[in-house]
Amino acid sequence: MNLNVKGAYSFTIPITTMFLNTKLKIKGHNIITRVGEAFFLYRCIDNDLCSPINYIVIGNGTLPPKRTDRKLSNERLRKKCSSTVEIDNKRIILSCNVTVDEISDATEIGVISLNSKNEDLLISHDVYNKIDQTVFSGISGEINIEYIYQFTTSFQKNAWSIIDETNNIFYSYEENTVIRVFENNSGYRSVSSLEELKNHDGAFYQDLTDKILYIKPIGDLNNSDIIVQV
Repeated sequence: MNLNVKGAYSFTIPITTMFLNTKLKIKGHNIITRVGEAFFLYRCIDNDLCSPINYIVIGNGTLPPKRTDRKLSNERLRKKCSSTVEIDNKRIILSCNVTVDEISDATEIGVISLNSKNEDLLISHDVYNKIDQTVFSGISGEINIEYIYQFTTSFQKNAWSIIDETNNIFYSYEENTVIRVFENNSGYRSVSSLEELKNHDGAFYQDLTDKILYIKPIGDLNNSDIIVQV
């Protein structure tokens, strides 16, 4: 079984004008640094080595993020964040609010923990295009920043039963939401119905109500390694 973690963030901007009352959401994805990978691993075995995630940090640097980064290019704001764990969705959600003045010139974002010496550990990092200043003209409150660490697990699945010999379709019970399916390192395409699955070799469909995963293999299922990512 493999365990992966990905990071994503969003800015939710409340906008109110004479004709409009809405929220604009701007999204991005970041890299997990090498320090961040070590953080997630060591937190499992050593509670004293580093503290939990503490801050969402904002800067105005423009250098492309790298896995070796240990700090933002030019940090200008550090916000204490709240955190929530969603067990069913396998994710951690961090959140904080900022004002227009705090975020208007920002171009980079990251997440910080502190080690036992009170030194910064940069968990993840990204650089994004500066938000258009016209967006801020109608803002009606603080901007919410949400930072998500999404965990996924991959495992080999062997318990398949035939449901449609004519179309070579197999099924298996799977209670988790399936993200990807691989056969001998070749990725399957996701389709939206069992009927559509009949037309595509190397595809999968999951019935989320009945918790059944259906696949149409590329080759002989007996000679294939089917890896499911949830």
